[in-house]
Amino acid sequence: MATKKLYGHVFCLRDDGTFFPNEFLEGESNIRDAVVDPAFFKELASFININCLANLLALEYLVRFEDGVKSMELMVGEDSTVAVDEKDVVGFGQHRLTTGWHFQV
Repeated sequence: MATKKLYGHVFCLRDDGTFFPNEFLEGESNIRDAVVDPAFFKELASFININCLANLLALEYLVRFEDGVKSMELMVGEDSTVAVDEKDVVGFGQHRLTTGWHFQV
């Protein structure tokens, strides 16, 4: 079985003020191409902490999905998930839960 690369896609805030990946996607991220001032993340973490939103808000790195691709989220440990192409998952039958939709107008 070939392994595929994964990257963090949704990040939650830890008690120590750092963000950690909570949801992962297959492939390679192009986030290195983005230019974001580190002060943004410090300010966001401060805002989330001050307003007690750590269990309600997360930072999501938006990606463009290919049309027609259906993904399935699988649990990884107790607190994380990985979204994989549905065609790569075998044996789940009716035990599925749709967690997101992608459409374009």
